[in-house]
Amino acid sequence: MLQLQKENIKKVKERIEKSNNIALFTHKDPDGDAIGSISSMHHALRESKKNVYSFLYGNIPENFYLLSLPLFSRKKDNYTFDLAIVLDCSNLDRAGLFDEVFSNKDITIINMDHHPQEKPFGDINIVDTGFSSTSEIIYELLSDMNFYINKDISSLILLGIMFDTGNFMHPNTSSRTLTIASDLILKGANIKKISQKILRQKRISTLKLWGNVLSRIKSDRKKGIVSSVITNEDLISCGATKEELEGVVNLIASIPKSKASLLLREDNEGNVRGSLRSNTDDFDTRKFAKIFGGGGHTRASGFQLKGKIKETKNGWQIVEE
Repeated sequence: MLQLQKENIKKVKERIEKSNNIALFTHKDPDGDAIGSISSMHHALRESKKNVYSFLYGNIPENFYLLSLPLFSRKKDNYTFDLAIVLDCSNLDRAGLFDEVFSNKDITIINMDHHPQEKPFGDINIVDTGFSSTSEIIYELLSDMNFYINKDISSLILLGIMFDTGNFMHPNTSSRTLTIASDLILKGANIKKISQKILRQKRISTLKLWGNVLSRIKSDRKKGIVSSVITNEDLISCGATKEELEGVVNLIASIPKSKASLLLREDNEGNVRGSLRSNTDDFDTRKFAKIFGGGGHTRASGFQLKGKIKETKNGWQIVEE
């Protein structure tokens, strides 16, 4: 139970008990672990009679709404907080448009994450790469603080764990992860809904978009990298959103003899975002992403570059405009 973090857990507990107005944040364009960790923390703090406000920058995959999500705030208003908790966010730049909240010296910042952080940014940091997900850390924290974990909170934590472990198929799945998942199911987590309705069910637009990804696969046998690209025009023609790309980079990583997969996609801000996944410890995706100013885990990383994706006679390329 976060043995090396006991002192910090004590500080978190004391700070939460003293706080009346708490703000929760996660990274922009949130994935399943981000949604699971911020939502479960929101409900747990509400159950403890705290005033809680959860902020989100970006869209949520619509099937996530099958679970009990909080009402998220998406803009900067004149709220007054005495505590900010940042979840699953390796640096504050990834939180989106909320910098003035973090620059307020009267606010204590608690940083909770399972991603590697060279310089943890919180006043109190619970950062541990030994956990499968931030949601798994949330489970341990709430249990250690004797918070009541009801069935809605259980389902949200399980969502985050299942998302970041790829339904318990990724190497970050430990015996502790499975023990926690078992306890969450005993507490009422709806694993059937999470697995079938949220993580596996795909819309027609999603399948069309994935078809574009699969049709453009290129394999660099020398480097062992399988790659593909998606443009904004693809999203429009398929009637899809960028959230529907979630999971496809793991699919192309399953090609035999590949060491890693790379998916490049355009965003609406003039950038190309790269998502990297690795099948082996022989390929550290962080080192690759760091070349382009990105970061992440050994087996899952990302980066962004200015430009657009263009098809040329030499193949798909990133070009500056």
